[in-house]
Amino acid sequence: IGIGVSLLLLVYRASRPYVAVLGRTPGPEAAYRDIAIHDDARPPDGIVVLRIESGLYFANAESVRSRIVDELRKRGHDI
Repeated sequence: IGIGVSLLLLVYRASRPYVAVLGRTPGPEAAYRDIAIHDDARPPDGIVVLRIESGLYFANAESVRSRIVDELRKRGHDI
């Protein structure tokens, strides 16, 4: 039962990878970080920077595409 549940969880996670919205942190050590984790990270004006946290392949392409479109619409971009 444990192996079956592990395989189902693996397939579920692979088909819906996490897509992080990135923003730049302030200061001399500035870097692009996930805005959901880092409160001080601010997304750049006029663009959306995303990072897909998994491999992209046919089984998860539509999920990733819809997430990208949702993020663009949420931030006021026309598609």
